Amino acid sequence: TMLLYGSGMSDSNMHLPRNLPTVVAAGKAFGIKGNRVLVFPDRTPMANLQLTLLDKFGVDVEKFGDSEQAKVLRKRLTNFEGITPTELPKGLIADLRPYQKEGFDFLCHLTELRLGGILADDMGLGKTLQTLAWLSWQREQNPKNARPALVICPASVLHNWRREAEKFVPHMKVLVLQSGAGRHGLRKQIPEHDIIVTNYALLRRDLEELNKFDFGALVLDEAQFIKNPAAQVTQSVKQLKAVRRLALTGTPLENRPLDLWSIMDFLNECLLGSRT
Repeated sequence: TMLLYGSGMSDSNMHLPRNLPTVVAAGKAFGIKGNRVLVFPDRTPMANLQLTLLDKFGVDVEKFGDSEQAKVLRKRLTNFEGITPTELPKGLIADLRPYQKEGFDFLCHLTELRLGGILADDMGLGKTLQTLAWLSWQREQNPKNARPALVICPASVLHNWRREAEKFVPHMKVLVLQSGAGRHGLRKQIPEHDIIVTNYALLRRDLEELNKFDFGALVLDEAQFIKNPAAQVTQSVKQLKAVRRLALTGTPLENRPLDLWSIMDFLNECLLGSRT
C-alpha cells in the first residue's frame, strides 16, 4: 500500500483499517513504498488518536519533516540560487515575453520539486499561454506515458481555452465538456485527448465519472472559486486524481488569509498544516 496521511480525516472516520486504502493518494507522488504512512503536522487530539490506531495496526508512521522527501526538498531550498531556465517545448507556437518565460520556468521548477503552485499574474498577462506551454513541456518529457490534463474554469472562458490551445499548441488535442447530454458520451474520449476542459458547475455533477481517470495535471483557472475550504466545489476538486496541480488566479487572497490557505491546501495537501 502507498499512502499519505494528513489531517483531512474527520471525527466520524474512526475506523482507520476501513479508511486506510482511501487516504490521500498523493503519497504516490512522494514515492512512498510499502506499508508506510507519511504524516504532516497536525496537533489535534483526533490526529493523535488516529496515529495511535495506526501504530496499533502495525503501520510504520513517519512524520513528513523527518522523511527522505522532506530532506531532499529542504536541501534544495537551502541551496537555492535561482530558477534554472527551461527550454521551451518544440510544439509551442508563440514568442513568450520575458516575464512569461520566467513564469514558465517557475512552473517547470515546481514540477521538478513535486510541488503545486499558484500563477498569480494579473488578468491579461498570459496565464493561459504560460500554462499551455507548461502542459506541452510535460508531454514532451514523457510522450509515451503522457496523461491528459484537466482544466477547470468558469463557464464563460470554457471555449477560450480551446481557442488558445488551437493557436499556441495545435499538436495537443482538446476536448471541451460543456452543458448538455452530449458530454456524457464525450467523456469516453478523455484518454484520446491531451487537454480536457470543463467548468466548476459541471464538476460537481460529473465528479464520479471524472474520478475514473488519472490526470497528468489538474489546473484550476480563476482558482479563487475554491477560497472557501468548506464549499462543495472545494471538496470536489480535492477528490480528483492528478500527478501535478496548478492554480491560476490574479487574486489568491481576496478577503482573508484562509482564501490563500484553501488554494494551497488543494495544491499541496496538509503541507501548511490544518486550517486551525
